[in-house]
Amino acid sequence: DCNNNCLIDTDGDGVCDELEIVGCEDNTACNFDPLATNACNIIDGFEYLTSFNGNNYYISNFSAENMLNWEEANSYANELGGELGIITSAIEYNNLIDSLGSDFPDMWIGLNDIDNEGEFVWINGEDLLYSNWNDDAPNNSLIIDNENGEDYVIMGDDGWDDRILDNYGTVTQMLLELEDCCTYLEDSCDSCEDGLVVDNDIDNDGVC
Repeated sequence: DCNNNCLIDTDGDGVCDELEIVGCEDNTACNFDPLATNACNIIDGFEYLTSFNGNNYYISNFSAENMLNWEEANSYANELGGELGIITSAIEYNNLIDSLGSDFPDMWIGLNDIDNEGEFVWINGEDLLYSNWNDDAPNNSLIIDNENGEDYVIMGDDGWDDRILDNYGTVTQMLLELEDCCTYLEDSCDSCEDGLVVDNDIDNDGVC
């Protein structure tokens, strides 16, 4: 306004919404932005959990009024530039469990057997090399007015389970996986140039 006060400061950080700059706030990253006022890894409606192999993981905080079925959650993840969580190893799974604790809500992950009953696949085409089903799953049980059965997978604190599209109307969160917006040097021959990681060993012979 005329007195230099913010009319809209949604996050209450003292910076007007129209002046906010989203960027990487980690000063060890190649693309660190000293002018950033909002961290690029903060997603509205989600809680950051952990990072693994260059990707960040988040859990949604949906209420009963705005919960999503699996297909809606999958589309929403794509709109955000990511995908429903894909878990391909025990190390990755345990990393998530460590961040979630021992008691957490059911959440959609990116696994389904829509095309072929009993053949579960990840939405990005990766093979199912690791799984953590609970004692009774997958079982395609409790088919209620749903000829296709339980084709969509949730992760809960007792493992994974197959469910119908809307999980029987129960509130289900979603596990969102996004590529880390901060970029880092990975090898001794890498260098930072204009915020980008540059590989200076193109032939991978160990000589920069």
